[in-house]
Amino acid sequence: GGASVGNVTVGGSVIGGSNSYSGVIGSLGTLGQVKVAHDLRGGGGDHSGMIFGIGNVAGVTIGGSFLGGSNTLSGAISSNADLGPITIGHNMEGGTAAESGVIGSIGKMATVTIGGSLVGGVIGGLFWKSDGKFQPAGLILSIIGSMILIWAYLTFMK
Repeated sequence: GGASVGNVTVGGSVIGGSNSYSGVIGSLGTLGQVKVAHDLRGGGGDHSGMIFGIGNVAGVTIGGSFLGGSNTLSGAISSNADLGPITIGHNMEGGTAAESGVIGSIGKMATVTIGGSLVGGVIGGLFWKSDGKFQPAGLILSIIGSMILIWAYLTFMK
């Protein structure tokens, strides 16, 4: 395996830029617990605003929101092995590209806790203001998103 990285703490946000793999916390081996005080945001570059490990990832805590960007895997939390608990303090929102604002693991995945709403990318943008303030229609998407998470859990985690 590759080199491992211990625990990582960021006092602000992790924000992807316009280049590939910009704003990334990653490891070619295992990755310890990652704590980001504010937001994790994908950017315009593919694989930007991303937390990943080729090996196990102990867990990720985002104090603010987790927001996808405008390119593939912009705004992503992933592991090619097991992924520990994920906690998002506010909203999780997909971006405008496929696979943006995504959490995934090839191995086992522990719990995912979202303190706010789960909002789809392109459609979510129709119901949320650009400043992130809640719109009443966002509640409907939150309920639908919750139902999808429960279905996925019951289907794939048995």
